[in-house]
Amino acid sequence: RLHDQRICFLKRLLLCLATCRVHYATENNGLKTQPWMFPLASVLCHGSRMLLRLNGVPWRDFVNFLIFGDQDRWNWEENGVPAPFYVRRAASHGVRLDTRTA
Repeated sequence: RLHDQRICFLKRLLLCLATCRVHYATENNGLKTQPWMFPLASVLCHGSRMLLRLNGVPWRDFVNFLIFGDQDRWNWEENGVPAPFYVRRAASHGVRLDTRTA
């Protein structure tokens, strides 16, 4: 069952990327984008991280679609975050060592 869920998640993600077309920016937080010219699978190769810009699509609906195949399947307000996701309490981005106190 978990195997099938993972396969369906990846299929839905790849279909979304192929249908919506992947673009990239050459500058940090750049607004000007260019079409992705490499194989679609290479999008997932950089540490499996990508930023998605959803125009007119609530992010929870998109995540519901990826996980369940139905944008209305999970009620986030009543049920919290659906598995396999979890609430991330802290991040390591921007953490620095203060040499004066280290």
